[in-house]
Amino acid sequence: MSIGLTQVQQQKLAQRTTQRQMLLMHLVSISKEELEEEIAKAVETNPALEIAPDEESEEGFQGEGESEEWDNEPQEVSYEEAMNLGASAHDDDAYDTNPDDWEPGGYDTPRYDNGDLQYEKPVVATTSFREDLISQLGELALSDTDRRIAIFIIGSLSDQGYFEDGEDSKNSARSIVNQLLIQENIRVTKEDVIRVLTDYIQTLEPTGIGARSVQECLLLQINAALQQKKTPQLLLARTILTSHFDHFTKRRFDLIAKREKISVEQVQEAVAIITRLNVYPGGGSETTNYVVPDFIVMVEGEKVTFTLARQYKARLRVSNDYEKLMQQSRTRKDPEAAKFYRETIDKARLFIDALTDRERTMTLVMNEIITQQKAYFLTGDPKQLKPMVLKNIAEKVKMDVATVSRVTAQRYAQTPFGTISLKSLFSEAVNEEDASANAIKQALKEIVEGEDKRAPYTDEKLVQLLQEKGYSISRRTVTKYREKLGILSTSKRKER
Repeated sequence: MSIGLTQVQQQKLAQRTTQRQMLLMHLVSISKEELEEEIAKAVETNPALEIAPDEESEEGFQGEGESEEWDNEPQEVSYEEAMNLGASAHDDDAYDTNPDDWEPGGYDTPRYDNGDLQYEKPVVATTSFREDLISQLGELALSDTDRRIAIFIIGSLSDQGYFEDGEDSKNSARSIVNQLLIQENIRVTKEDVIRVLTDYIQTLEPTGIGARSVQECLLLQINAALQQKKTPQLLLARTILTSHFDHFTKRRFDLIAKREKISVEQVQEAVAIITRLNVYPGGGSETTNYVVPDFIVMVEGEKVTFTLARQYKARLRVSNDYEKLMQQSRTRKDPEAAKFYRETIDKARLFIDALTDRERTMTLVMNEIITQQKAYFLTGDPKQLKPMVLKNIAEKVKMDVATVSRVTAQRYAQTPFGTISLKSLFSEAVNEEDASANAIKQALKEIVEGEDKRAPYTDEKLVQLLQEKGYSISRRTVTKYREKLGILSTSKRKER
């Protein structure tokens, strides 16, 4: 047996992060505003990258995979199919074969049957109470018209949560009637708006939302308390608000006591209840941040479709003049100049291709989200949300979890039932029956709301009742969900 050195050729599979991948990861993680700044910066620093004149940018980018459609069976789109318009995002040299132009196009807005464009007002995002209200609409049995009215009312509420219906208000019932006609081509009356306000909006949480005055806000809260339990103090508080509100605001408690033929101490007890109520149900201190949705989801029958709602007006392309300069340097046999021009053009193409990859990646992820949550998008009912984590999406679209996280972070979708955060669609699977945390929280809330307040359920009893509904979770998890929902402990919920 001889011992010596030999050369062996073998194939080895290794993963490397290419320049194009790194740029793609950066672009999918930034906001629309940041992307626009990135585009402007790229055009400014790279002379080979330019914006086409407006007359060349009118048609907009029309890319395959920009809109996907599902019938009764959601359509599966593979990673390869979603990327079939150009080179793979993993091929650093493939962009030489791609077109030099990338045109993002304008806002792909839905149209009415007559061809007119539909426009939706910007929606207050992130920490806004309006988003919570729109989410609660999914639990109400509303007609399509009433749902649109409700969404417009929510959008018109003041930061304190009031519906300002005065003659001089730009968000009055009459104003909403006009907005619905102009923007949605829906004909309603002022009475319809007030009916939706009082029958639906004012039943949402927090209690007092949608009130037209401080007096109405306080009355809504007192009436809600009276539905739980009637006490002499609550009844007197309602009488003070309905019949003696002017005296109440001026603290003329002696006059109220005289007219109701009761003691001043009794009035003060009722006033103490009123003063503990919330006169700012909307919060009043939040920062209002307006966002434009990244996706527009449309529902027609059993079909769910979506488009990318892109706002870029510029069309990027590689400069023809720069291409000519590179050819001229080759003709003159000037390798240094030719190399410079080539590298500059390659960087321009790399940026254009990364933008295209960004759109394809976002489309692929949204495609799979709608595939998994189709029941929710058809109904708008949070109970229809299935357990879904980032890993579920990543495995289906053959991407890593970090990429899916970047795509869904701070992304919004405009739907028929309001504008939603993509992150709100993700929840944790908690048992083998595939029940989502959102569904369990809703079931827990309903059980507590229906309990006897004189003998409220313990957490152990809540575990048992949830098991009867098919949700097998531990007492510790019940306690955690109860606290997240703001539900007090057994002893604190007990009424005597």
